[in-house]
Amino acid sequence: MQKLLKLSALSSRHIAGGLLLLYLISTAFLELPLYAAWQHRLQLPELIFVLSCPLLIFTLYRSRHSFALNRLDLAVGLYLLINVCSALWNHQASPWLEVLGKSYLVGVYLLFRLGVQNQQIDQKDMIPAFKLMIAAIFLMISTGYVMLYFGKENVFLARFADYPYLGTVYRAKALLQTPSMYISIVNWCIIYLLANSLQKGNIYRSLLQLLLFGMIALFSFSKALLLTGFAVLLIFVFHYRQQAIRKVWLPVMIVFGLLYFLFTNFVFLKPGNGGEVGSTYLAVNEIQQDDQGSLIPTAYFSLKKAAIGMGLDAPFLGVGPGCFINQLQVKQQTGAYPSHLPLHDPHSVYLGAWAETGSVGLLGLLTLLAAVFGRIRKISTNDPFYQIFLVWLLLFLLEGMNTDLMNFRHYWIQLGLIGGWPYLNRS
Repeated sequence: MQKLLKLSALSSRHIAGGLLLLYLISTAFLELPLYAAWQHRLQLPELIFVLSCPLLIFTLYRSRHSFALNRLDLAVGLYLLINVCSALWNHQASPWLEVLGKSYLVGVYLLFRLGVQNQQIDQKDMIPAFKLMIAAIFLMISTGYVMLYFGKENVFLARFADYPYLGTVYRAKALLQTPSMYISIVNWCIIYLLANSLQKGNIYRSLLQLLLFGMIALFSFSKALLLTGFAVLLIFVFHYRQQAIRKVWLPVMIVFGLLYFLFTNFVFLKPGNGGEVGSTYLAVNEIQQDDQGSLIPTAYFSLKKAAIGMGLDAPFLGVGPGCFINQLQVKQQTGAYPSHLPLHDPHSVYLGAWAETGSVGLLGLLTLLAAVFGRIRKISTNDPFYQIFLVWLLLFLLEGMNTDLMNFRHYWIQLGLIGGWPYLNRS
C-alpha cells in the first residue's frame, strides 16, 4: 500500500510537471483561433490552467503543513489586494473584469511557485522548453516571410504603415498579439538559452546561438532590441567577469535605459521635414519647418502625459484597474490627449500603476519588485539560474518604462519561478 502511494505521488508529480511545461510553452501561442469574442483573454494557456487547477489544489493540500508564506508571496497578495481596493473605491463595474484577470495571473504565480517548491519542474526541464519555444517562433516567422514574399499577408507578421524611420514594414509577431509581446517572449528565451550555453563552456556554439537569436529578435523592428543588447551584454559580463558585474550593471543600465526611453518616446526628423504628418505614431499632426531638425514626441509620450494626469486626478487609488482607456477617451474629448491618436493602454508598468491604482498601487508595485530582488538574493550564487533571474529583473525594470508588463502571462511564470527557487537550494 505504501509503495502504491509513493507511485501515485510520483505520477501526479510528473503530470503536474508536464502541465507546467505545457503552460510555459503555450505562452508563445496566444493568437490561436479560440474564443475570439473574448479579445484573446482566453487562450491555450487558460485551458491548460483549468486542467492544472485540481493539481494546484491537491498540491496546496499536500503541502499545507510545510507551506510558509515568503515576502514575495505577501507582496503578490498585497498587489492583488490593492487592485481590489481600487475597484471598490471607484464604484464601477468595469474594473472587476481586470481584477478577475489579475487574480488569474496570481494563480499562475502560485502554480509555478508551488511547482518549483515541490520539484515538479526544475532546470533540466525548462531549458528544453525554451528551446522548443524559440524553434517554434523561428519556424513561424520564417513561414511568415516566405508567404509574404509570394504576396500573401499572414498572421505571423503585422503590417505597420508609416512606421518611424522605416515607412511600411512587416514586423514579426509569430502567434502573439503584438510585436512588443513577441520581442518580450524572445528576450525571455534568449536570457535562459544563452546563459545556459555559456555555462556549458562552448563559446562557438554560444556565438552561433547569439547570431540566430539576434536575427529572430531583429525582425520585430522594435525599440526593445536595445534591451536584447542590454541582456546579452550582462550575461557575457556575468559569465566572464562575474566580480565586475557590481561595478558595471548600474552605468550600463542607465545608458541603455536612457536610449530606450529616448528612441521610444521621441522621433528625430531630418532638417526640412515639415508639413502634415498624418501618423498615428507621432503626438503632433503638423510639424513646422526646422533647418536644425527636431525631436518629435510619439504616442508613447502622450500616453505617459495622460497617465500622469490621471494619477494626479485620483492620487490615492487611481481611476480603477483597467479603466485607463475609458479615462483616456474623456481626456481626448477635452483636448488633453491628441484626437488623431488611437486609444491605448498606458504602455508603462509604473505610470499605469500610478494612473489606475494611484500612489498606493505604485507603492505596491515597487514593493513587489523589491521583494523579487530579495528573493533572488536568497538563491545561491553558484546556482546557474541566479544570474538568469538577476538579468531578468534588470530587464524588467527597463522594459517596464514603455510596456504594460503586469498583464503578460510569462512574467507571472517568472515571478513564480523566483518565488519557489530558493526552496530547491535547501533541498
